[in-house]
Amino acid sequence: MAKAHCDEQKLYDRIALEKITIHPFVWDTLYLYLGDHISGINFIVSYYVEKDEPIPIVDCQKILRYARIMNEMVDKILHPEKMEKENHRLEKIKNENMLMHGVVRELVSHYIGNDIMGINFIVSFYLDPKSEEPVPVEDAKKLLNYTQSMGAFLDKLRKATKRDVSF
Repeated sequence: MAKAHCDEQKLYDRIALEKITIHPFVWDTLYLYLGDHISGINFIVSYYVEKDEPIPIVDCQKILRYARIMNEMVDKILHPEKMEKENHRLEKIKNENMLMHGVVRELVSHYIGNDIMGINFIVSFYLDPKSEEPVPVEDAKKLLNYTQSMGAFLDKLRKATKRDVSF
């Protein structure tokens, strides 16, 4: 779980004061790429934690692949200028100037970025080619903390950036 951002409350206050939002298409893209992979990691890890068994190497490799995909997608959503020939969804964010506000980018980078790094760190440690070992249950629980932290952060950010539209 990422440590609290040192200016978290100030950033959320700015979101409220300046009525900062996130384009719905960007939200859909975040949930598409993050939500599916977070769920995948949760399913794998929960299965073994509930059985009180370590996560085998083959499933650790899946977790690492999901974390890398999430990291790449977040990087491209936060920095559309880095995109080259991407899929249509990501190019639309770049071409239609759906950039995230700097405050939102800072929060996403901090919370999602640090949690993904935590997942990568734990899983990569056990995937060391010299001594591949399954992830023990204790560390598997830490993986769940990271995925739950990402979900909680996205929910908090969604609520903070949601604006009612009246006609």
